[in-house]
Amino acid sequence: MLTVALTAASVMPMTVYAQPAFASGGEVKVVEGDVNGEMQGGVMSPGAMAIEGSDLKVNGNVSGGLVSDGSTVTVNGNVTGNGIDTVIAKKGTVTVNGTVTATDLSEKTGVLASHGSNLTVGDTEVGGKESTGVIAESGSKATAGNVKVSGEDMVGASAYEDSTVHVKGDVTADGSYMTGVSVHDGDKSSLIVDGDVTATGANSVGINGETGTIKVGGDVSGREAVITKGKADVTVGGSVSGTLVGIVAGGNAAVSVKGDVGTKTGAGMFAEENATVTVDGNVTGGTFYGVPEDYEDVYPAIIAGTGATVIVKGTVSTAEGNGVAVGINCKDIGSQKGTLIIEKAKAGGEASAIYVDAFPGVSQEYILNSLPDIVVGELDAKNEDFIWNSYDSELYENYPENETIGELNEKIYATIRYMIRWNNSEGGSFSVDGTSKYGEYDVAQENQELGITIQIAEGYELESISGGKAQVLQRPDGTWSVIVPRGGGVNLSAVLKRIIKEEMKNSAVSNPGASGSEEQTTVQKSSGYAEFQKAVRSQIKNAAPGAVVEIDGKNWMSFDRSTMEELSKRNDLTVVVRFRYLGKRWRVVVPAGYAVQTLLNQEGYSGFLYLSAVFGVVPEEA
Repeated sequence: MLTVALTAASVMPMTVYAQPAFASGGEVKVVEGDVNGEMQGGVMSPGAMAIEGSDLKVNGNVSGGLVSDGSTVTVNGNVTGNGIDTVIAKKGTVTVNGTVTATDLSEKTGVLASHGSNLTVGDTEVGGKESTGVIAESGSKATAGNVKVSGEDMVGASAYEDSTVHVKGDVTADGSYMTGVSVHDGDKSSLIVDGDVTATGANSVGINGETGTIKVGGDVSGREAVITKGKADVTVGGSVSGTLVGIVAGGNAAVSVKGDVGTKTGAGMFAEENATVTVDGNVTGGTFYGVPEDYEDVYPAIIAGTGATVIVKGTVSTAEGNGVAVGINCKDIGSQKGTLIIEKAKAGGEASAIYVDAFPGVSQEYILNSLPDIVVGELDAKNEDFIWNSYDSELYENYPENETIGELNEKIYATIRYMIRWNNSEGGSFSVDGTSKYGEYDVAQENQELGITIQIAEGYELESISGGKAQVLQRPDGTWSVIVPRGGGVNLSAVLKRIIKEEMKNSAVSNPGASGSEEQTTVQKSSGYAEFQKAVRSQIKNAAPGAVVEIDGKNWMSFDRSTMEELSKRNDLTVVVRFRYLGKRWRVVVPAGYAVQTLLNQEGYSGFLYLSAVFGVVPEEA
């Protein structure tokens, strides 16, 4: 007879009961069904509790919360709690495969991982005041689904003391004095949200980062959407939207936003001290400064201290009114020299694009030495009043009589570096002499003359060249030059036309706007031709703004009047036409903005051979 010895730790009793489930002393226990906490001496005992290295599994729901102290607890149902810390993991592992719901919390936590614990829960919803939905502390890790908190002075999710929180859904905080997510007390702390962070109500904050790392995959919103200081590192994969302000960044914090940053009422961004903020999209300021009835001006879209680094790859502007795009605060000087890199700064109303503010009584030299490096693609302001400053007789009583506002403006202009852009095309490429490098940007300063050379590929010829807001002049040696204007906006581009091969020239018909042959002219009257034109018109009408529309001409050789009229309504489109002629496939490009109705012949057709003669043609494989 085979004898099997069973130790106490290997025994797994299975019970079904609606009372507290308790495991201790290394015990392994499985409970089938629901378990409930009990009132003992006026205190609610947990519905499930495991201590001293035990293993507890509940296959039902748990009410009254659960506690793991140096043990493992698994709940395959939901966990609920009322007025208590609902799920606690201390030196242990907790898994809740269902939801966690906690109501009427006061200075409590819905889900808490501490002392090196590993905790995983599903969607978590917490209500109360001065409480938190999910916390990881003292070197622990907490993972949750969606997290929602509501009430007063609540936090959705928080990580500190070198811990990690991962929210695989959204974080929502609804009430007054609410915070979506926060990280503090620990450079190695991190908080990851795969979805959005939304904080609504009075004095709400989307992200509050004091240290560590915060990563949000979606959008962030709040009265103050993002607040950072210390050494916090914040990355937002979507956009940032604030009711009062989009971003406040101070200390040595770093904020990166892949989308846009905007606000309804205040500044889109405050960057102070030695903070760094990078925005891939646009930054938009709000509609007023302070109390609407007391102020006529609006906040600048960006307010930057002179030690901060601000990089905006889109346009900086105010929503409306007399709005400055960028305000530089020389009163806030960081320990480092700051940097301001902006693709385009656009002022509203009569305002300037850049406003420089400083302490009363300081010299112009002080202001100029404290300015950040300013690198812009383009300044946009009415009447080209791009820069203004606070250097006036009322504030600066001690300034020398020969120093004026206008003089200081001119000195500021002389410090600005403008981005120089050029676009190479299929038929040629630019080389520009006279620029310098600032990071990844080719830059030059106002009134600087740049030499331009275009290397034109064989089979192409230059039709025109443009400098954006700068005038391009041809030199006697065949090169060109451009002088950088005040405000920048130098964008070099060239229109290169393909030289038509002799076989295409010789094949042109006497009426180039018609089809390529009498046979084709006849077949164009068929229903198939009409259906082709209808399909092309639909393709043009439904194209996205600025799109390149690819049209397969198949065996047809022209567009009719209706199609060209439809195309004339979409001067934002570039049209690529592919057609067959003389046994070969050809491609012709009609550039955006061309007056296409001028291409029609007397019969109301625009033949593809004629388009080739105007714009050039490229052979393709048959």
